[in-house]
Amino acid sequence: SAFTWSGWYYFDTFANLGYFYHVQKSGGATFHFYGRAISETANIATLLFNVPFNTGNDSWQGSATSMPKNQWVHLLVTYTPGTGGAGFTVYQDGATVAGSSTGTGSGGAQALDGLYTIGGRNYDTTRDIDARVHKCGIWSRVLSGAEIASLAAGASPASITSGLVFEAIVYVLRTGCQWKALPAERFGSASAVHQKFMDW
Repeated sequence: SAFTWSGWYYFDTFANLGYFYHVQKSGGATFHFYGRAISETANIATLLFNVPFNTGNDSWQGSATSMPKNQWVHLLVTYTPGTGGAGFTVYQDGATVAGSSTGTGSGGAQALDGLYTIGGRNYDTTRDIDARVHKCGIWSRVLSGAEIASLAAGASPASITSGLVFEAIVYVLRTGCQWKALPAERFGSASAVHQKFMDW
């Protein structure tokens, strides 16, 4: 079925060429869909996304300039079934990423009935990532262009300073408001500021 996956990533290394996300097929150590770095050249990782079918796979592979290290990057992938590998669209910081598609899948995509994992896969540690991950989400549909732009324009963890978090703490204590009621014009994303506070 159609889906969108979104998350903020900060890669320290591309160790293990690990999975950004992984969904296991129920009852076995096989995947349903995943996204991962497959190679590294000059501190840049090439991306790969895959959806297995009963026979074959739909895949998308990025160019060799896909994913940088040592900075926060918003990564989002959408997939529309029935269009082969062309069903993938990959965005980095709101802009589409060049890549090539292959679509050999037939007989229906495997069911999303297994365990969801972020930053590796649940049945071993050979694909764990060396990265910080923030605000991941999955939707059972392809998000609109406006929704994608809104997610990419959201506050990256790097943009939320300790001073802003301290100011938010004082504001919450002084006014008695809930974190989600922090004024956006002053603090930006209330949930991102609260998450940074929780990370302390």
